Amino acid sequence: MKKVLFIALAILSIGSVNAQKAKFGLKGGLNISNFDYSGSSVSPTLENRINFNAGLFVEIMITPKFAIQPELFYSGQGSKFNLLVNVNATNFNTENTLEFNYINVPVLLKFYPAKNFNLEFGPQISFILDADLITKVNGQSVTQSQKQNFNDNDFGLNFGASYNFTSAFFLNARYYQGLSNIAKTTPGDDTKFKNNVISFGLGYKFK
Repeated sequence: MKKVLFIALAILSIGSVNAQKAKFGLKGGLNISNFDYSGSSVSPTLENRINFNAGLFVEIMITPKFAIQPELFYSGQGSKFNLLVNVNATNFNTENTLEFNYINVPVLLKFYPAKNFNLEFGPQISFILDADLITKVNGQSVTQSQKQNFNDNDFGLNFGASYNFTSAFFLNARYYQGLSNIAKTTPGDDTKFKNNVISFGLGYKFK
């Protein structure tokens, strides 16, 4: 958590130094998340999980067409799957949710081909807050922490676009592809989990 606070202070400092060209803002929206999974073991079909994201950013114009935008935001991610479990010769259909929560820190390069429209691209580092497996069967729910099985950090790339429909409000769409394997593995274990998230959101830039 100290790392996250340090990054937040760094973002605020960058914006303060470039106050004439910087706009601070808030953003939030919808996440559609899943995992890219591969490994030697059999896996059920993973389905999308719907959650939300919310945080802050500072947009720093470096030319009339280009800007740099560091961000800091909470992101609910993960996946869902159904699994048939046999216990004492009885089959149980279980509904499972892998519920992951992150603090994400992207740094985006933004290009404005038109006044109210931009394209964005950039790297992201993420800090895991918690990772739970929630299993529902016969109307009952059991939650088990899985944080010990996953790495504390994730790294990947963002691709997106935004449309400013006023000088303050904008719409944003973004795709995040994780590049690092977030699963902790032992030698010989080729299990890989990589985050991928589609997000849609609304943002506000302070004047």
